Amino acid sequence: MMMMMMKLFEMCARSLAALSQFILRTNSEIAKQRKIEKVIEQKSSLRSLEVTEKLKTSKMGFIKSTVFGFVLLYVVGFAISQETTSEPPTTTSATVTTTVVITTATPETTVKPTSPPTTEPPLTTTVPTTTTPKPPLPEVGSWNVTDGNITCIRAELQVGFNIINLAGEKETFVLSPNASTYGSDCKAANGTQLLALSDKNYDLTFVFAKDSSNVYVEHVALAYNSPQGEVLFYNSSKLFKVQVGHSYQCKTTDAVLMGNATMEIYYIHIQAYGKAEENGFNTAEECEADDKVSDIIPIAVACALAALIIIVLIAYLVGRRRSRQKGYTSV
Repeated sequence: MMMMMMKLFEMCARSLAALSQFILRTNSEIAKQRKIEKVIEQKSSLRSLEVTEKLKTSKMGFIKSTVFGFVLLYVVGFAISQETTSEPPTTTSATVTTTVVITTATPETTVKPTSPPTTEPPLTTTVPTTTTPKPPLPEVGSWNVTDGNITCIRAELQVGFNIINLAGEKETFVLSPNASTYGSDCKAANGTQLLALSDKNYDLTFVFAKDSSNVYVEHVALAYNSPQGEVLFYNSSKLFKVQVGHSYQCKTTDAVLMGNATMEIYYIHIQAYGKAEENGFNTAEECEADDKVSDIIPIAVACALAALIIIVLIAYLVGRRRSRQKGYTSV
């Protein structure tokens, strides 16, 4: 490696020496040419053209020599680089055994997936469900049942019905205020009294009974005449219980279940076992739903009064405190 570097250094030194000699020669030639130009200027004009031609040729020679020098320098440097790269590095040889395995590649068989047959879904037409509209709010009807000069039963009713007929279909209708009281009785069996309200397609019957202290509806029945035949709905629980001599009143909507029918009661005021000296409804006992509504009013009034008292008390205390502060500041 050191020997190669020394050779490279010597070659560079030689090339530099040759280049310096070339430059000195060119400088001397330039100086000679300048002297020649001065001599030519002193000579006649007839020889001026010849001198200029010689100057051009000398300049061209100078350019050629300069280019030749650079080319020579490039060739020397390229040769030096080739010498440095041509020497291969010394490596220890090792035996390398390569085993070649010949395998026969089996051709790949691509199986195209069979697309399942597309079955178009059957066209289904959705039939809109028809909902039976709710009947209009029934009117309030008023009925009396009399026997001679005694009105034993008084009734004011606002009632509607939701039933399922023999065909399994839902039907709705309301109690007509013009329903007849035919079949009503102040002296029915076992001391009961009947309020029978009849219209074209139905018969509604209230059976009143009493004990030593209370009057109530013992039985309520609805006979409905549908196209498939007559169907009967009833409820045998004690309804609308009040003290003897009182009437029953309810302004809150209530429902009475009667098997496959529901009697919607929007307003009711009834009284049974009336006496001759009575000209109208006796003292009314309100239903529990009306009692809850009526109880809300006094509670709300009491809360408002309590809030007003608290506000007045706070205002009094604030005013008293301010008056004390003014007294302290004046002192």
